[in-house]
Amino acid sequence: MARELTVEEQAALTSGAGLWQTKPIESAAIAALTLTDGPHGVRLAAGARDMLTGRKATCFPPAVATASTWDPTLLRRMGEALGDEARSMGVAVLLGPGINLKRSPLGGRDFEYFSEDPLLTGVLATEWVRGLQSRGVGASLKHFAVNSQETDRMRISADVDERTLREMYLRAFQRVVTRGRPWTVMAAYNKINGVYATQSRWLLTQVLRGEWGFDGLVMSDWGAVADRCAAVAAGLDLTMPGPADTGDAELVAAVRGGTLDPALLATAAGRMLTLVERAASRQPGEFDVDAHHELAREIAGRAVVLLKNKGGLLPLPVEGQSVAVLGEFARTPRYQGGGSSQITPTRLDDALTAITAATSAPVRFAPGYKVDGLRIRRSRGAGRGAGRGAGRGAGGRGAGGDANGPDTAEALLAEAVELAAASDVALVFAGSAGETEGADRDSIDLLAAHLELIERVAAVNPRTVVVLSNGAVVRTTPWDAAVPAVVEGWLLGQAGGSAIADVLFGRVNPSGRLAETIPLRLADHPSYLDFPGRTGMCATARAFTWDTGASTPASRRWRTRSGSACRTRRSSTARRAPRPPAPGSTCGYRSPTPATGTAARWSRCTSACPVRECAVRRVSSRLSPASRYPPARPSTCGCASTGTTWPIGTPGWAAGSSRAASTTAPSAPPRGTCDRPRWSTSRATTPGCR
Repeated sequence: MARELTVEEQAALTSGAGLWQTKPIESAAIAALTLTDGPHGVRLAAGARDMLTGRKATCFPPAVATASTWDPTLLRRMGEALGDEARSMGVAVLLGPGINLKRSPLGGRDFEYFSEDPLLTGVLATEWVRGLQSRGVGASLKHFAVNSQETDRMRISADVDERTLREMYLRAFQRVVTRGRPWTVMAAYNKINGVYATQSRWLLTQVLRGEWGFDGLVMSDWGAVADRCAAVAAGLDLTMPGPADTGDAELVAAVRGGTLDPALLATAAGRMLTLVERAASRQPGEFDVDAHHELAREIAGRAVVLLKNKGGLLPLPVEGQSVAVLGEFARTPRYQGGGSSQITPTRLDDALTAITAATSAPVRFAPGYKVDGLRIRRSRGAGRGAGRGAGRGAGGRGAGGDANGPDTAEALLAEAVELAAASDVALVFAGSAGETEGADRDSIDLLAAHLELIERVAAVNPRTVVVLSNGAVVRTTPWDAAVPAVVEGWLLGQAGGSAIADVLFGRVNPSGRLAETIPLRLADHPSYLDFPGRTGMCATARAFTWDTGASTPASRRWRTRSGSACRTRRSSTARRAPRPPAPGSTCGYRSPTPATGTAARWSRCTSACPVRECAVRRVSSRLSPASRYPPARPSTCGCASTGTTWPIGTPGWAAGSSRAASTTAPSAPPRGTCDRPRWSTSRATTPGCR
C-alpha cells in the first residue's frame, strides 16, 4: 500500500503531527496514532502542547525498584496493567521500557533503567513487553543504544569497541528484540563511535534488522534527528515530534533529485502503515483504579531490599513500642524521578499515614529537615492519630501540628532528636533528590541534612532504622555503622508509603535483591575516571573547564562561584563553551601526569584578589562544599599579595597532605593585589603558596 501513496504522502507518514500523534493520511484512510511516555505509568498529555503533565494514571514503581524484585512474572503483570490503562486512554504505543545499562551510579536517568547487568535487564524487560503487547498496545524499546548518561546527551559520542557493545550494551536489546518482539524501537540522542544513533545504518539496519530479525518500526527520540535524509537512509522510519514539514520537503526533494533511494522512503512509510494496522486491532477498555493501586503496592513491597538488620530489630511489633517517624520524606514521599516519565498518580500513599495505621502504639512525627520547594513550618504531632486527618491540604500529608512551629534547620533537627530520644524506635526517612532526565548527578552521598539527622538520631537512640528513598544508589558508609537497620526503599511509586509500612511491620517479607552495585565510595566505581566522558560537559551547572589533556574525574574539578575569574567546567563541544584560555589570564586544569606530578596552572586573579576567587577548594576534604582553602603540596595556589601567602603548614592542615587533618579551616589571608600569581610545583621553589 505504501507504494500506492505519493512521495509527499510517504514523507508525511515518516514524521509526527504534533508532540504525541503521528500524521493521518485522510485521502488513504490512514489514521493517526497516539504515542505517549511510560515506562512506569501512562503519561497521556493533558493538552496538545503539554510536555510534562498528564491525566491521572497509576504510578507503578520505576525500574530502579522493579529490578530488585528479580521477578519476571511480576513485570509481566505490570506490563498487562499498563496495557489496560493505555487502551482506556486510546494510546497505541507506550514509550518504554528503558533498558540502557547503568554505566555509572551518577546517571541522572538511572531510576528509569533496570540494572548494570544486561541479562537481568533483558529478562525483566522481555516480560514487561510481552505483558503490555498482550493488551494490543505496542512497546517502544529505548534508548537504542548506549544512552547511559544525560550530560551532553544530544551530542556526546559513546565510543565503544564492538565486542563491548555486543557483550554489554547491546545484549539486553538483543534479548528483548528476539524474544519479546516489541512493535517499535526508539533510537537514542547520542552518537556511537562518532555517528548519531538515528543515522547509523550499522546499528539500525545491519544489526537490528539483519542480525536480530526485527520487523517493527524504528522511531527517534524526541528531537534526536539531525538529518532526515541520512536517518531514513540508515533505517529510521519515524521522526518525532512533529510537525516537521521542512524535513518532509527535504525527503521529497532528495527522492526527486536522486540523492535518496525511493525504495528506502517507501519502506519507511510501509513500516508506519504496519504499525497503524497493528494498533487498529486493539479494543477500547477500562481499568480498575483500586486493583492497579494494590498491584503497585505489591510490586513496591517486593522491591524493598533489607540492607542491614542487626539484632533482628525488624520487623517491628504492631503494639507496645512507641515509634518516632523522622524525616519529611515520610509524609512528602519521593516516589518517582523527574523528566518525561513523571506520572500524575491516581492516589498517593505516604509512609507516615500508613505507619500510624499499622500499629496501635503511639506514633509521633518530626520533619527533621526541609524539602526543596516546601517550607516546613510544622512541629511533630501530639501522639497517636496525629497523622490520620491531615489530608493533602496546606498542612501537608500525614501529620497535624502547629502551623507556627520551628522552621530553622537547627530547630527542625533538634526537635527530631528530642523525639527520637523519647521513643522506643526511631524511623529515619532519608534519601537523595537529584535523579532526573536531562542531568546527571555529581555525588552518591545522601543529602547533607539527611546525613546529619541520621547521625544525631543514632547518637540518642540505639534502635534506629534508616529508610532510604532514592532513584539511584547512595553511599551508606560510614553512617550505616551507627544504626542497626537499613531499608533500601528506592522510588516505589504511588503506593510506596503503604509498602514501606508493610515491610516494617512484617506483613511483607523484604525479599528484594540488589540489581546494581553500591560502592563504598564513588572512587571505587570503574566509571569514576571517565564519566561523563572526555568530550562531555561535567554535571555542574555553572562553570566551564577548557581541558586539553586526558579526562578528569568530576570530583577533582575545581569550581568557583559564578562570575569569578576562573571557570572550571570541562567542555570542548558545548554550545556556549568558553574560548581556550589565554596565557596568564584564565584558569584551567590539566590531568596529573607521572612526569610532573600535577601539571596544572593558576591564572591571574582579579585586582582585588579576595580569597573566594583565588583559593582553590580541594573536593576530597571533609569540609563543606562551599569551603575554600589552600591546596596541598606539591601544587599549591594562592594570591601573591604583598607579604601574604598561604603557608603549607597553616594550622589545621597537615603540611603537604592530600586530605584535611582537621575540619577547621585556616583563617583567610588578607586582601591584596595579585601582581605575580603563579603555580608552584615544588616546595623547594616556593615554600608557601604564591
